[in-house]
Amino acid sequence: MDEIASKVNCIQCSPGTSQPSSGQQNCQDCSPGFYSNTDGSSKCKNCPVNTYAETPAHDQVCVDCPNGYEASIQSSSCTLCPAGKAGTPCVGCLVGQFRGSNDLPTSCIDCPSGFYQGAEDSASCLACTPGQYQLGVGSTNCKVCDVGTFGNVSELLDCHLCPPGTHQDVSGQASCLPCIRKCCL
Repeated sequence: MDEIASKVNCIQCSPGTSQPSSGQQNCQDCSPGFYSNTDGSSKCKNCPVNTYAETPAHDQVCVDCPNGYEASIQSSSCTLCPAGKAGTPCVGCLVGQFRGSNDLPTSCIDCPSGFYQGAEDSASCLACTPGQYQLGVGSTNCKVCDVGTFGNVSELLDCHLCPPGTHQDVSGQASCLPCIRKCCL
């Protein structure tokens, strides 16, 4: 009788495996994107968002995505943050910042001097146009050249004073105008 009783004893499935049906001879490995971290599991669990399980029954638990990568639920791998986003989870860059597709995915970068970005989730910064400037970094807009100054190229850090013999009575201009003398007759 002891021989028959020992054949009836079931073995619990080990971590990394499960068996949803009773009376089976084997346990099944958890599929990639799923895990089981306890003995006797009847069902493998989903890897949560921003974690992954690459191979079946290898680690028995899901692994966190590295910084700059993200994953949806039940993932077998992590994906690089798209341009305009960084970190884990991938978060959109703030105004005044950017992250291009070739930049490190771990953090967003402040826009450099002469550039700005007024929108979130941006992959690049915009150049200040002629008649505008920006000395600061991480700017959300460009400043307009004052009256008496001009900015004749893009990406300026500061505007230029109008040279002698010229003037500019309007702000935000790309050039100065020649002075005209009025003569008496």
